[in-house]
Amino acid sequence: MTQSPDTPPLTASKAWQQLARHAEGHRDIDLNGLFRQDPDRAGRYTLETDRLSIDFSRQKVTPETLTLLYQLAEQQRVGQCIHELLSGVKINTTEDRAALHTALRSDNGSLIVDNINVMDGVRAGLSRMAEIVTALHEGRLRGWTGKKFRTVINIGIGGSDLGPRLAAMALHSYCRDDIDVHFVANIDYQDLHASLGSADPETTLFIVASKSFTTLETLTNARSARQWLAEHQCMEPARHFIAVTTNQAAALEFGVDPGNILEFSDWVGGRYSLWSTIGLPVAIAIGMDKFDELLHGARTMDEHIATAPLQENIPATLALIDVWNANFLGAETLAVIPYDHALSLLPDYLSQLLMESNGKNVTRQGQPVDYDTGLIVWGAAGTNGQHAFFQLLHQGTRNIPVEFLVAVNPNVDNADHHEKLVANCIAQGEALMTGKPDNSAEPHRNFPGNRQSTTIMFDRLTPAVLGELLALYEHRTFVQACIWDINAFDQWGVELGKVLAGTIMQEFESGRASGDHDAATYRLIERYLKYRN
Repeated sequence: MTQSPDTPPLTASKAWQQLARHAEGHRDIDLNGLFRQDPDRAGRYTLETDRLSIDFSRQKVTPETLTLLYQLAEQQRVGQCIHELLSGVKINTTEDRAALHTALRSDNGSLIVDNINVMDGVRAGLSRMAEIVTALHEGRLRGWTGKKFRTVINIGIGGSDLGPRLAAMALHSYCRDDIDVHFVANIDYQDLHASLGSADPETTLFIVASKSFTTLETLTNARSARQWLAEHQCMEPARHFIAVTTNQAAALEFGVDPGNILEFSDWVGGRYSLWSTIGLPVAIAIGMDKFDELLHGARTMDEHIATAPLQENIPATLALIDVWNANFLGAETLAVIPYDHALSLLPDYLSQLLMESNGKNVTRQGQPVDYDTGLIVWGAAGTNGQHAFFQLLHQGTRNIPVEFLVAVNPNVDNADHHEKLVANCIAQGEALMTGKPDNSAEPHRNFPGNRQSTTIMFDRLTPAVLGELLALYEHRTFVQACIWDINAFDQWGVELGKVLAGTIMQEFESGRASGDHDAATYRLIERYLKYRN
């Protein structure tokens, strides 16, 4: 969506100015007082789907705040943005392409982009993925000695790793017990070495997941995996590799058999690619039927954001609260605390999704922004986090909104453990808000309270629930970008470091620093060259 040339800067707009004036008197608003004034506040500020319940009643918002935030969303034409996202408009303007990750989980028969029905490619990719998964599970896909594959190692990085790795861990209780799925991302050889240490070369299958098939980290690890097979006298290494990529030629050049190449479209962004053939290791781990349930859960949230009015729209409301916290209440970070060990990787996944998407300093028109964009996302699983950084959340001086996630019922039954887990989750939200009265004799025991949080509760962590959760965060990220008038679907900020690393690698090979570097970089290169080996 292109803004009109005569549109005022966001911070000079009517809706933004109204929120700024409103914030002047609400930064120190008393959450406890809001609950005293409105006994039904928790019910009034809870939004639900069939699977999720989102309680944002402990956020520092009033009816007036929400009214002004929804007016901001209307001013920024959030509804039109959502329509364009779902209908295939080329909203990724810097790369001149649509962002069609929602098509990957759609059950529509047709979505025409550039006179092509993209759903044909989506269905073909999922069908081919299902064939590979079935062949692997039935033992028809085998290694060079004829043995069944027992270990699958996914080699990727960024979106080709974080999403599938999170999903495989989150759905561990649904995983098959006859195949172990591992993930390798770091170029540090220790990462690959740890997975190879317990693997049998005759029964190990590697998935090389790279959109371009030129990613330095992924190809370095893939070549080392091929060398490992060679060291164990593997005569047909091609049978031990599957490539998931948009660059078939590069995969063939690497040595992947043409029948073992799964392609996907270049409009699939890395951090949105779990739903595509990049999800192959997840489908191998949990089965294609459960992978379909994952897609169905995400599709449910797609339908919700497309049809729910703003005041009932969960991704839009949470995105607006993020903007309120970041731009008007001075919050710089968002702590995500899943009280579910299976979701331990969720903070890592969300740090890429939100920070790579919205860490931008120019608008969609290329103009510098004069407001903060993005939130620093971090966190850890509860209750581990309570014994690590919750001290800062409760008694520190910074404004840190917290997001709790918890299941009513566990996937691994143990009522004693789970009730203690849920009790801690609920208690932490209460403690952050209510605090503890002043104790002048022991001020170190004072808890100021009045700290905002949101709690997301669900029945149990099923594939459908996970799909709906992840799609919720995707759409929330997109609505933030709509409000800030930035492009959520490019990531040019990661390019410069890659280019410079290539130059430095050449200098390592030549044995001397020769590039156009700053003094500190020269010194680090020279120190490394002097002391290596």
